[in-house]
Amino acid sequence: MNYHIPTKLPKSFLDKLNLGLVLQVPIEPIELGKQIYCLDNVKSYLTYNPGSIKYGWIFSALGSVVIKLHGHVVVKDESGAFLCVTPPEAPLDYHNFVPDDSVGDLVVNRRLPTRAFALVDNKVVRQMVELENKSDQARLNGDKFGLDKVYLEKKRLGAEFLGTVKKYTGRNDPCYCGSGKKNKQCCQ
Repeated sequence: MNYHIPTKLPKSFLDKLNLGLVLQVPIEPIELGKQIYCLDNVKSYLTYNPGSIKYGWIFSALGSVVIKLHGHVVVKDESGAFLCVTPPEAPLDYHNFVPDDSVGDLVVNRRLPTRAFALVDNKVVRQMVELENKSDQARLNGDKFGLDKVYLEKKRLGAEFLGTVKKYTGRNDPCYCGSGKKNKQCCQ
């Protein structure tokens, strides 16, 4: 099971978290930019270009059961337009981005946060989401022991979680394997 980049985000989810408008921010990676290091990439870009830092969230999903918000940083140019200068981890032309200045307050040791949320009301899914969030807290704090402990707990829950994900993934939903294909054209 792998996370994928969703093309659509559930409006009910966005409303529930009181997230603002989802913007499509173009991606134009800087030379020598590093994947994942968006804060460093933006700071490097701003050394030679006008603009400012804009914090917010981008998204990934695990089938149709979990959405993960990833703290992300983009450039806000002088005209007010946003630009992502970080090389994407998957082939993308743009990010679905929700500006949120509070993300800047959540940065720890130059690491940006993630937040996982269950999209279905299921005990096993809630347990996995809790572990995802514990894993992120350990990552932010540089707690290798904590990361290893959470990894083992996730591994123990893995088979039951996979069965639950399969149960909640419809034929036309994105496949839980992370391919981005519809489930009916992938793992069924």
